[in-house]
Amino acid sequence: MKNCPPKGFLLIVLGFLSATALAAGCSATKVVPNPMVSHVHKVAVMPFVDMVAIYGENASIRNSISGKVFITGTVAQNASQELTDQLIAMLENRFSYELISPGQMMGVRSELIAQSSIEIPEIRLITSAGKKLGADTVLIGHIYNYRERAGSPYAIESPASVTFDLMMIDTANERLIWSDEFQETQRSLGENLLLLGKFIRRKGRWISAAEMASGGLKEMLDRLHRLQTAQEEAPKR
Repeated sequence: MKNCPPKGFLLIVLGFLSATALAAGCSATKVVPNPMVSHVHKVAVMPFVDMVAIYGENASIRNSISGKVFITGTVAQNASQELTDQLIAMLENRFSYELISPGQMMGVRSELIAQSSIEIPEIRLITSAGKKLGADTVLIGHIYNYRERAGSPYAIESPASVTFDLMMIDTANERLIWSDEFQETQRSLGENLLLLGKFIRRKGRWISAAEMASGGLKEMLDRLHRLQTAQEEAPKR
């Protein structure tokens, strides 16, 4: 995919954040009990939504798509851009999807709003935009906490802390076919010996929020890839 999100697109994103979040109190999108992702070939990527920019800190939020509840923390200024860039790079490197950029999706979404005389639910807006661009599914995520560490990699005042989710919605029926989430506040090995594996992988360092988010996103997409591979290989067994 050549169309990467422009550096200033976060300003555009803020224009649709309220529409996404205001639906948080409504019923959650229908979830397919046994999701099939093996049919996915063309994916429209939406920018990550900064939920703290809408609700503020220490707010309890029920996600309008998954129905799950999250508590907001703090979100660094460029978190949405950074996480969206990482998502696109990982999708390009790991999957054979044809990707539709956030810029394209936001443009078509704006057109749909301009053409309608009534308010359109956000879930319908993004799936309609994806469908118009020929996508099988839409990927959208929400950031609830993205707190940078205070201190150096080896002398910390407070650790990095990250919470976000990622969802895949079928454009044909507006149903959630896959979702995952990541939540971590880095702990010292002394606080939890079960973290030895992560401690070794991180070389005993206190990592940045960007490193933590990148690792979490990779874990989520690894699980999606395994699910898709298993479904594709199932008929061959």
